[in-house]
Amino acid sequence: YEFSRRAAVHGMDPQNINALYKLQPMDLARLKQNFIRNVLPLLQSHPQVRFTLVWPPYSILAWLDLRQRGSLETALAFRSFVAVSVAGQPNTDIFDFQADVEITGNLDHYKDIFHYSPAISRWMLERIAHRDRRSQLPDIETNNRRIREQALGR
Repeated sequence: YEFSRRAAVHGMDPQNINALYKLQPMDLARLKQNFIRNVLPLLQSHPQVRFTLVWPPYSILAWLDLRQRGSLETALAFRSFVAVSVAGQPNTDIFDFQADVEITGNLDHYKDIFHYSPAISRWMLERIAHRDRRSQLPDIETNNRRIREQALGR
């Protein structure tokens, strides 16, 4: 794979990013329902297992796409919902890399709007191993504001 700005934007219409990806609209109620039905019971029924949830560093273009599709606030609300839902789970950590503009804003790390290079994967694993970027609700809310500002170009 080629990880470069050229690869990340190949075939993309900047005014309609989703024309290339054809992703469905996000539905917050459905996202919450799926998390409650499929993930939360797993976390709760295995207290002896340590779970690591990772919010990966999608490129700024992914957040621009969500904004264009009217789903930015839905995505941010779901991030907060997950943080609230796992707050009482001592066996579950969230590591949030989505507001790291040094990564998300550098398209040379990406092959498309979502997929980042192995070097970024290694960097994330190092942060997780050192418990750096472990995030709780206040951190998620701060990062939501940062993501919103980035996606809105502020």
